[in-house]
Amino acid sequence: MKAEFGKKISASTIIDNRFGSKAQFVVAYNHEFETNMIYNPYFRSIEQRERARSNASSKMWITNGKINRQLKKGNEIPLGWKKGRKC
Repeated sequence: MKAEFGKKISASTIIDNRFGSKAQFVVAYNHEFETNMIYNPYFRSIEQRERARSNASSKMWITNGKINRQLKKGNEIPLGWKKGRKC
């Protein structure tokens, strides 16, 4: 009988469950295949960077001097608020 799951399980989750972390997976891979790969936890693919850039460019920060909020570009800025973030 085949096990069924209620949600998709990502490769990242499988690696974390099996090896404890992605860094440990790379260590095990290097040992098994006699390679010298280096794990970079900050690496982002071109697609990931493009997605982040497009999400960030569609919004702007507004502030009332005490609170910062994000607003979709093109929306009207409420009274008492201005573009930017407080420092």
